[in-house]
Amino acid sequence: MAERYSAEQVQQILVAAMGQGEEDGFSRSQLAEMATDLGISPDALRQAEQIHQALPAQSTLKPTQQNFRQQLRTYAVVNTFLLALNVSLSGTITWAIYPLLGWGLGLLLPEKFSPCTKAN
Repeated sequence: MAERYSAEQVQQILVAAMGQGEEDGFSRSQLAEMATDLGISPDALRQAEQIHQALPAQSTLKPTQQNFRQQLRTYAVVNTFLLALNVSLSGTITWAIYPLLGWGLGLLLPEKFSPCTKAN
């Protein structure tokens, strides 16, 4: 039996294959031709283009950059809360400095040193 691919796997494979020969990107006519070959109507392509153009610029970031920004936001929110809690309970910063520094160090270390990453 032939191997089956999910829609996500197909998209990843096609994106990887298309990126191998076209370093400058594709023209609008090439995009329309690919859509036609894939059986995508011009109206559906136009709608997808409008949705893509409406996406925030952040979506063009690499997944690692998006992941880092999300981790940085979480770090800032949680540690702000911990610092405020520490100051409100003891009047000064005592114990809250430890998670602040420890988590900050983990955030700044290169990904290859992180215990949470998968080895390939």
